[in-house]
Amino acid sequence: MVETLFSKLSDNVVLNILFKLEEDPRDWAWLACSCTKFSSMIRNVCWKIKYYKVIPSIVSDLLTGSTEPAGS
Repeated sequence: MVETLFSKLSDNVVLNILFKLEEDPRDWAWLACSCTKFSSMIRNVCWKIKYYKVIPSIVSDLLTGSTEPAGS
């Protein structure tokens, strides 16, 4: 595998770049298809944070494994 300057960036720097693209979900979808590193970061970090911002009580219930209905 050829190492590029971009591959030397820390995950935090890459995540900062990805979060600048969060307005249009298609950008994340295209990037997720381009590289396994992007796919993993978008799926495991970006979407979880975006969901938590939009629907925090539901995400909180899902992460804790609560069996009670959301919002109760």
